[in-house]
Amino acid sequence: MNGILNAVGTITGTFTDIAGNVTTIVNQTITIPLTSFTGTCTILTLHTGAINLSVLGLNVSLSPIDLVITATAAPGNLLGNLLCSVAHLLDSGGTLTTLTALLNQILGAIRI
Repeated sequence: MNGILNAVGTITGTFTDIAGNVTTIVNQTITIPLTSFTGTCTILTLHTGAINLSVLGLNVSLSPIDLVITATAAPGNLLGNLLCSVAHLLDSGGTLTTLTALLNQILGAIRI
């Protein structure tokens, strides 16, 4: 909502007085802005061994490479928030149809 990440849920419960009588039943949807949400997620981890190429007299030697790309999700980190969201789209067992719909929503939101 308005560029702010929100937690949305339902509070359900009962209040009981000291005598054991139910005084109030609660079933209400709530929205809480997550303004201090931060964290990192790994986007890419790449480890290669040494590479030695020799092609037609050209020799290329490359030492092992360890590359780790992470994104930081926090207020104001548009790219980090987007990449962390995309990196976790299938965590909850989503289908490719769900993934496609979410990516289309993202594309629709960033079109000028």
